[in-house]
Amino acid sequence: SMYQINTKEEEDAVYNKLNELNFAGAGTTPNNHFWLGLKQYNTAELNPNNKLDEGWYWLDGRQLTSELANWASGEPNDCCETNNVEDGEEDYGQFDFGGVAKQWNDMQNVQESGNSWPVFEFNGTTSVKWGEYTNEDKTEFTLFDEASSSLTVTPTKTTVYFLEVTIDNVVCRTEHTITVNPNPISNAVGDLTYCDDSSDGDDTNGIIQSVNFETQNATILGDTQSSSDYTVTYHLSQADADDTTKTGLSSPYTNSVAGGEKIYVRVLNNTTKCINTTNSFDIKINVLPKANAVNNIVKCDNNSVGDDKDGFISSFDLSSQTATILGDQSSDDYTVTYHISQADADDTTSTGLTSPYTNSIKGGEKIYIRVLDTNLGCYRATTSFDITVAPLPVIINPVIKIEQCDDDDDNDGVSIHNLTESQLIISSDYQNETFEYYTASDFSTDSLITDPTKYQNKPFNDSVYVKIITSENCYRTSQIDITVAASQISKTFMEDNNTFYALCDDSP
Repeated sequence: SMYQINTKEEEDAVYNKLNELNFAGAGTTPNNHFWLGLKQYNTAELNPNNKLDEGWYWLDGRQLTSELANWASGEPNDCCETNNVEDGEEDYGQFDFGGVAKQWNDMQNVQESGNSWPVFEFNGTTSVKWGEYTNEDKTEFTLFDEASSSLTVTPTKTTVYFLEVTIDNVVCRTEHTITVNPNPISNAVGDLTYCDDSSDGDDTNGIIQSVNFETQNATILGDTQSSSDYTVTYHLSQADADDTTKTGLSSPYTNSVAGGEKIYVRVLNNTTKCINTTNSFDIKINVLPKANAVNNIVKCDNNSVGDDKDGFISSFDLSSQTATILGDQSSDDYTVTYHISQADADDTTSTGLTSPYTNSIKGGEKIYIRVLDTNLGCYRATTSFDITVAPLPVIINPVIKIEQCDDDDDNDGVSIHNLTESQLIISSDYQNETFEYYTASDFSTDSLITDPTKYQNKPFNDSVYVKIITSENCYRTSQIDITVAASQISKTFMEDNNTFYALCDDSP
């Protein structure tokens, strides 16, 4: 039968449901109007006072009471004579007319404007069944233990559900397909590990500008997902990865945290727009080893290669620099190698030069240092030093002879000599060299002549050993042989009888 109101609560519930379904309310387009099972009877028995708001009865015979009456302002008006019941005019109850919501107005039984709907109370039997098909042919299905008008499911695959409603033995069935697209696969990847570099102007701050995310793409997507169908992006937070409006980080990337940070991965299916954001990895920026500066190595030319004048030697001990280069870094964790070029030092496949080393360029060359962290694989190759083959002095006369007569009264074969006067005939570059004079051929320290300008020779015959030293402390040796002859004329020869002798010039 048509809708009859029994309680205010019932009235509220019905109207709220109609409003929830967007059937009722002033905002509906077009404006809907709903009939009640309510009619006015204009007889002396049922409306003895002949009033507009009296004589109203529900279809079940109940008289409308003031407790249930919900007339809008100015209603009922029987269109529109106040207190004048016009039989056959507006004798039917209606609600939600002209934006009055659940309030009522009286209306004739023909509605010429808007949508007019009767509301019926269902008194039959209804049963509800929910189920899902378990095969593609829809010949097999599973029923749910749910008899309400709604069903909540969380399918893990695309599933066809059906609702079967039986009303008084009339069966109606409707179907609804929920398509479940699989999430993309995001395979785990290892961390991206880098050595600090100077791309940002500082190779000690743990910041680099060359983090390349694209190297992770192939592993993350695996063999079953094409890069044309899936997009991999990288993010600084889980929230950013989950937010599909975020485009992610650019690559190459400059890390924002010294030493590295965590990166969150998002894999997007370009077609379904499904995402996977469960993957992450770390960027790690390892510090470079230290490479302390060292002094150059200067070695004097020798005969180890060719002769001692060719500028080549085989005795450069490069490894003697290692301890200074490492400083407080343990040789168990760091390896120092020496290289002929910067490119060779940067080539980690190169093992470097052997030590002792023979120079390849006459006179010496630059040696490039690489310090490698054997645990992390990071290296520093920014330090170098020079090796120099210093030339020996050029000796003009390896042996100098000094002969003179004894010129004092003792006639003992001993005289005073200025040994430095012989320097210019010993070495060609004597003005830029240092000369040391020794009385022993082994150049022992205790035989050093402290004042070579006043040297007193051993009687008659003596040898002095000279060390000629360059500014690089390279030296050769020479020898000065000294002979002092005694006079054969007796000391008293001129004194006897005060006799004087004269020597006459007998030349013509």
